[in-house]
Amino acid sequence: MTAETARQFEALERQAAALMSVFIEAGCEAVAPAIIQPADVFLDVVGEDLRARTYVFTDPEGQELCLRPDLTVPACRLYLARHPEADAAQRYCYNGSVFRFQPLGAGAERPNEFRQAGFELIGDLDAEQAETDALALVVKALSAAGRFDFQMRMGDLGLFRALLADLEMPERGRQRLRAQFWRPDAFRAALAGLTSTTPGSLAGLPPALVAVLDSVDPSGAEQAGAEQKVADHLQGTGIDLIGARSVAEITAGLLAAIEDAKAEPIPPGTARRIESYLTIQGPAPEAARSLARVIGDAGPRSAEAVTAFERRLKLMAAAGIDTAALSFSAEFGRNLEYYTGFVFDVISPLLGGKTPIAGGGRYDKLLRAAGAPRDVPAVGSAIHTERLLSVVNEKLGTGTNFSAQPSAVSATLEIGTCPQFLPGTRPGKLLLAIPSKGRLMEETVAAMACAGFALKNAGNERGYRREIEGEDDIDVIFVSASEIALQLKAGRVHVGVTGEDLIREEILNADERVEMVLKLGFGHADVVVAVPNCWVDVASMANLQETARTFRRRHGRRLRVATKYMHLTRTFFREKGVADYLIVESLGATEGTPASGTADMIVDITSTGSTLRANGLRILNDGVILKSEANLVASRRATRTPAIAAIEARVLASMRTALKG
Repeated sequence: MTAETARQFEALERQAAALMSVFIEAGCEAVAPAIIQPADVFLDVVGEDLRARTYVFTDPEGQELCLRPDLTVPACRLYLARHPEADAAQRYCYNGSVFRFQPLGAGAERPNEFRQAGFELIGDLDAEQAETDALALVVKALSAAGRFDFQMRMGDLGLFRALLADLEMPERGRQRLRAQFWRPDAFRAALAGLTSTTPGSLAGLPPALVAVLDSVDPSGAEQAGAEQKVADHLQGTGIDLIGARSVAEITAGLLAAIEDAKAEPIPPGTARRIESYLTIQGPAPEAARSLARVIGDAGPRSAEAVTAFERRLKLMAAAGIDTAALSFSAEFGRNLEYYTGFVFDVISPLLGGKTPIAGGGRYDKLLRAAGAPRDVPAVGSAIHTERLLSVVNEKLGTGTNFSAQPSAVSATLEIGTCPQFLPGTRPGKLLLAIPSKGRLMEETVAAMACAGFALKNAGNERGYRREIEGEDDIDVIFVSASEIALQLKAGRVHVGVTGEDLIREEILNADERVEMVLKLGFGHADVVVAVPNCWVDVASMANLQETARTFRRRHGRRLRVATKYMHLTRTFFREKGVADYLIVESLGATEGTPASGTADMIVDITSTGSTLRANGLRILNDGVILKSEANLVASRRATRTPAIAAIEARVLASMRTALKG
């Protein structure tokens, strides 16, 4: 530990003591939840978006564990360990490290390991009073840490839920809008679908089976007969039933899709009211008046929610909070889906709106998800203590401003250095990596020869290094296609040939680290979403979205998706609004996982689809994530002398000319 780091540590300790004393004085018990958490419980609660940033590992006995990415869920688990019936009101506070992978690189403002000081108020029945207590406690704690300027922002997911409950629309549409609130693009698509006179819920579903089921009452006694018709269809078409979904579930999915298709579009006025609500923003007192005008007369639940909003503001004013300085936005909803009502954050102009100092909100359903027998009212908040100390120091003009320190990654990019090149290669040479085996290697070697770069052995005939005839300034190395992506990312080679799928999967911010120079016209394959053939109610990602939500409600767990393309899967599913799933990392034979029961569906790469068909799987109609092929790729991180840059430009130009010819 350096002297500067020691000073930072001591400053954080002093700050933590000040924060914790405020929490304890307010009646919170100081607790220290375990750093290592059971991954299955934790990740099922937080969902795949946060899981993408969670450090998950397996212990020697095979149990999947994780380093806690926040302290709220561990505090809830501690509460349930003490109160299994969830029948006691408790207040906990804590100060400790949490761990999150930073996809775009760790830095001072967004480190992989950082501290949270916070509290959880569990079991308080007076919701508005508990929320007022929470925000007031945060304000008092921040003031105890030092004097600095900050702004408070808030939202209320309860208002949106109340409005949806009052508006006339199909129940499945209501559930769809509620589920997509955190994903604006998916939300707009769902709302547009509800207003459309041309519903697409039946697109791609078996037309003959849909016709047979069209007259069935999904809520009546005809359900059993409908299930038999679906079973007959599967048997008649030679489709085996594989995986956890039963014929009854598949039938229910088909009947729901048919019901959706028959539903009348929601009135234009209903859609306009939702859109008008989402535009409300401004100082909280003004927002209260807008809420009363826009949704106050929508129905009894909306009126009750507006009244609760107004009462909360009065309680906050009585607690000394300047509500006129409290900014409200109807679309403000935090980035964790376990929040259910009042949400807020605290930001500093020194760090900006995307880097909050503190945040929190109400999460009445989280404890049930963690094992409680019922929903439990709860509200909490966490303060990012390193950010807080940075802002306080900047305001005082003393100490170290964390936000001014570039991360090791960004510093490396700025000064243009990179990790050492691969062993066995020659300094000062252009390093070109090509696949080490299979058709990808053969076609790459052929393409290079066509461009005038014929390979020759360099020393050991069985070694991984080659040279190019007549080109003493180029070293060629043979490594696996996946390894090439990693070497390009690290800057250990200048140019490589590999699949776009591997580049997009292995390098999260690929376009910042590499340049996709040239598509080579071979190595074609698609990264696809595939489901069991027996899922005749699922033809599209929109169908999958509905299936995932009902599956979780029915089975008490998320759909398991086997894949080695975790980043591509998360990004695509997020864009399509699919949330209720969990990735199972596949190390091989991905297509067999649904039949074996280790997963429910897959995301994998395929050239012809024959392996998918052999394993009873099919690609969703809009389930192509990426159409990949071999590419010539240049690393932006590799060090280049002017001589190497000139050689590289000549090689790339020759490859372009040869392939165009």
